[in-house]
Amino acid sequence: AAAAAAAAAAAAASVGLLSSAPAVAAAYAGRSSLINLVAAELLTNAHAFLVVATNHCGDDLYRFEGHATPRSPTFFMRQVVSSVNFATGDGKGGQGHLADVVDFLQGWLNYQIEHHLWPDLSMLSYQKAQPLVRDICKRHGVPYVQESVWVRFVKTVSIIGGRSSMRRFPAQYNSAKDVVS
Repeated sequence: AAAAAAAAAAAAASVGLLSSAPAVAAAYAGRSSLINLVAAELLTNAHAFLVVATNHCGDDLYRFEGHATPRSPTFFMRQVVSSVNFATGDGKGGQGHLADVVDFLQGWLNYQIEHHLWPDLSMLSYQKAQPLVRDICKRHGVPYVQESVWVRFVKTVSIIGGRSSMRRFPAQYNSAKDVVS
């Protein structure tokens, strides 16, 4: 009888433990979910900053006084000289599938110059347009900046920290008929 009573008590205790298991699991799951949520936010924000902010900032890029008429020659030149490309699928960032992986990991935002020129193009069209745009810029003496994301990160931090500043766009590069007051 004593053994049966001890077995019954042990069974009751284990049922008590099992009934509290969902509460323990819920507390752990909530804490784990919060940690994962915060970590995901930090990582995605860091990635977004690294891929978006850094190709719009640096002492080798221009800032502008006033606006240019959309789709005018001055407008298009401004799009090129105020943006930067990272390694792209044209062979500078890798060959074949590796280039596509580089493009994918950067969300195709490594084609920022082409994106500023034609925001509605497909990702594949950016890959095809990039070498053509680069060659046109070279032929006409328009700066076309393509650098590592890490070089751009250092330049961005320098701007944010006040150690350098972005260039002013020279007024003589504006076509008077393109400038909007």
